[in-house]
Amino acid sequence: MVDRAEKKGCANASGSILIFTLWILVCLAVISLGFAHRVRLETKATAYTVANIRSFYRAERALYEKAIELIEYGEEGEEEKEEEEEEDDVRCQVIPEEGKVNVNLAPGRLLENLEPIRGSLARAIMKRRLGEDMKAGTQDDVPFKLPEELLTLEDAEVEPEMWYGEKEGEPALRDLLTVYGDGKIDLNSAPAEVLEAIPGLDRRLAEQILAFRAGPDGTLGTDDDTKWDTFEKMGASLRVSAEKLSPVRKYCKLGSDYYTIRAAASKGGSRATARIAAVVRIGRDRFDVVSWRED
Repeated sequence: MVDRAEKKGCANASGSILIFTLWILVCLAVISLGFAHRVRLETKATAYTVANIRSFYRAERALYEKAIELIEYGEEGEEEKEEEEEEDDVRCQVIPEEGKVNVNLAPGRLLENLEPIRGSLARAIMKRRLGEDMKAGTQDDVPFKLPEELLTLEDAEVEPEMWYGEKEGEPALRDLLTVYGDGKIDLNSAPAEVLEAIPGLDRRLAEQILAFRAGPDGTLGTDDDTKWDTFEKMGASLRVSAEKLSPVRKYCKLGSDYYTIRAAASKGGSRATARIAAVVRIGRDRFDVVSWRED
């Protein structure tokens, strides 16, 4: 009887030890799986960070290269450019800022003629920049430092949808308004809405300007687009008299010194994308960064 009890006690003890051992193995397995999962997550996070840093410097490089191209070759190649290099996807877009209406320097009549801001918004812009006395050159003047400040106007609401052009059939205000330049509009890059707002410039002449700029294929933003470098050549090519060009000479110029360059880069197979938008001023042999934004 004693031997049986001892054997039974030994069997129970062995079973308990086995169960305890199994529980330890299960716990170790769970800990190992958790550790492995954490290592995988940290590896992915590190790879994403490295890819994001690489994408940023690739986008920055593309932006600077485009600025140098503007110094060397002028406005050729303004359309969006895509390239692949070392498995990187790089996109770069150049936008002449002086093809837009300068909200700090444009006459009130020009602002009122610009269809998307006609009325209360045009008046709010004039009130903001001239102050309460509505006179230029006084202490009340508060010029806009950035185009995005239009989103903060007190006397007229500018919705983000209006600014970014998310409303169907309406142009984006950011493509029509600027704070950069000397106030004269670059005829070689101004969109139809801006051309039609120029006092004294009739719709037919605006259409002729756009048609000439579009080149043989009739589409703006392609390789065969054409530009003018003098008003004399412009008048001759359009067969327009000097009298008809007088409002053009008063409010416009040919060429831009300020450009927005938008660069985006991503490493192939990765979701890491870096985006940079900068406004640069192009000089004879150098460029200056006026504004810089990273997304």
